[in-house]
Amino acid sequence: RPDFYRGGVTVTSLTPLRWVPYRVICLLGLDQSAFVTSAAAADDLVASAPHLGDRDPRGEARQSLLEAVLAAGDHLVVTRDGRDIRTNHVIPRPVVAAELFDAVVGLVAPDDRPGLAARLEIDHPRHSFDEPCFVKGGLVPDEVWGFAESDRLGALSRRTRSPRPEPFLGAPLEPVESRVIDVADLRSFLVHPVRAFVERSLGVNLPRATDQASSLLPVSLSGLDQWRVGDRLLEALLDGADLAAWTEVERASGTLPPGVLEETALAEVERTVDALMGEADTRLVRRGPAELWEVDVTLDDGTRIVGTVPLRLDGSEPGPARLQFTKMKPAHHLEAWLDLMVLVGSKPAESWRSVVVGRSTHKKDVIDVIDLLPAAPAPERERAARAALEVAVDCYRRGMREPLPLFPILSPGVHAGSAGPSHWFGYDGIGDGNDPAVGLAFADADFDTIMALECRVDDPPGSGGRVERYAHYLWNAVDVSAATRVPASSRGDPEAAVVPS
Repeated sequence: RPDFYRGGVTVTSLTPLRWVPYRVICLLGLDQSAFVTSAAAADDLVASAPHLGDRDPRGEARQSLLEAVLAAGDHLVVTRDGRDIRTNHVIPRPVVAAELFDAVVGLVAPDDRPGLAARLEIDHPRHSFDEPCFVKGGLVPDEVWGFAESDRLGALSRRTRSPRPEPFLGAPLEPVESRVIDVADLRSFLVHPVRAFVERSLGVNLPRATDQASSLLPVSLSGLDQWRVGDRLLEALLDGADLAAWTEVERASGTLPPGVLEETALAEVERTVDALMGEADTRLVRRGPAELWEVDVTLDDGTRIVGTVPLRLDGSEPGPARLQFTKMKPAHHLEAWLDLMVLVGSKPAESWRSVVVGRSTHKKDVIDVIDLLPAAPAPERERAARAALEVAVDCYRRGMREPLPLFPILSPGVHAGSAGPSHWFGYDGIGDGNDPAVGLAFADADFDTIMALECRVDDPPGSGGRVERYAHYLWNAVDVSAATRVPASSRGDPEAAVVPS
């Protein structure tokens, strides 16, 4: 039998002690999740074809709650979550708790209901060492809530905290002497150095905005939805899929507007994808599965860079090619540059190139292309590629010990002499300062504060502050080691002039 009545307090679910009276009954965790009925088992034939008289789990749970409320003799205590434990956002009352609250308030005269509603619920700060717990009237009128001496001392110690926040990282972490670096890890670091440090070195997974599933049918494609659909279409066509088959799959997944609205929504996406695929054909991008080329480059200090690079370029100059529906960004340039350098360092005798095709950042319906070639003459290509990779590896090792002032948008602007506040806090919310990892590591600093960071003794040589030094350190290596093939037009001759990148 259940082991009840062995002490002063009995803890149980609502079912075993139904209708058993108590002087005090506490309902712990009256949250919405407590009344969510789980899906029936797959082999439950009764649940698959319900009839009148069958058990109703939802109704039984509410009935058990009503019985517990009526069984209370002197006191009824109900607790629920009032704020989210992660974000501190206010959580509204669940339906069951709101109905109970309204039923209690409805027991008194209409004139007395506002006063009862104000006294009926206590907003506790969740922490037993919070100061309102030890202030008379802080939580309950004319009373002190807290009683533990250790919690009172904790509340007093919080008063003496310094108003100046501690630095995010007091000193750089101990270096990790890894002699083998995966090219994928190096690539992800170059795309976003601060985020790579926070997630990989500290093991912190920052919350990211997620899209809530909507029960409404889409009638058009918004900017983000258009990018997702276009990216999936581009990937499917690049892999050799049929447009009609892709449309059928996309329609079945519910991402396209219904009926005649689908054609209108897809028209602009297909036009942009056709332009991207046309530019890819001009650049000799091969359709179908990519060829995975293994790379293994050993630098002068013994560090090995290993991994694979997908090759998609045909002709006398093979190499990787990336096609993307998104607008071109400096991070895409770094990805193409890194792929080119590891290929040249792995097999310098080959005439490698690296291509990225994407939408223009500044002009609508214009395709931008990054077509990189080794800048050094053939006899010096391997040495130049290894020197450039040494800079990338040096930044990687520094960036795994502390958050470097090296950013995907601001740093290229600093190197080009066009950096401004919009690179840090963008009007569209995509600046470097808008990134949660950067905000955490640099305490939500503004543009002037970031640019005023003073250099340290161990920073790369050069002039200016830390931001300028790291920007020039990395992007100078990019400029020196790779050259950009400039076409005559947006779809011009691939044999046009070559200029430093």
